[in-house]
Amino acid sequence: PHRDLLKVYTKSTKGTKGLKVMKAINLFLDNYLPKAMRFIIILTQITFTAIIFGSVVARQCFGRDLYGNEDFILIAAFWLYMIGGAYGSYENSHIKADIVSEVLKDGPYKKLLQTGAVIVETAISLIITVWGWQLVVWSYAKMAKSVSWKIPMFIPQSAIFVGFAIMFIYSLREMIRRFRGRPSTPEMSAEQPVCAPERD
Repeated sequence: PHRDLLKVYTKSTKGTKGLKVMKAINLFLDNYLPKAMRFIIILTQITFTAIIFGSVVARQCFGRDLYGNEDFILIAAFWLYMIGGAYGSYENSHIKADIVSEVLKDGPYKKLLQTGAVIVETAISLIITVWGWQLVVWSYAKMAKSVSWKIPMFIPQSAIFVGFAIMFIYSLREMIRRFRGRPSTPEMSAEQPVCAPERD
């Protein structure tokens, strides 16, 4: 009997620890990471707009160009577009030309189609994440730099890797949830773990 009690206690302890880990992961993915992405999006938008506005004022009012403004526009644009795409993956708000899914009624075929789309999305995100990392490594090794301010090109190019890595993480989570019969919605909170341990 003591051994049976020990087994039950060990199993319940592992289940509790696993649940806490999954809640911590979801708290990061649904709270801290989105906040960081929103901060980057707002910062890059302000930077992008300020540089464009400054360029127009300098050209129209003073007849001069801001030296090397393209270098900073490039960095802001890369990070804005890629983190914006990653945030769209978090919200599950990407524009989708999924006519078949709209035509089909709710049922097993529609769920199968949606699950297949998520699997393809996850696979493509993973492939581009790997390519993005290889691009960053290659760019760092070659130490390519911008024309004006000699900014290393791996700084803007790393946004490709970071953006698609985040997209892959959210796509993977969505795929896991669909396999478990719990597809996510933008309103899902961190209290709903992606894959809570099974309990007997």
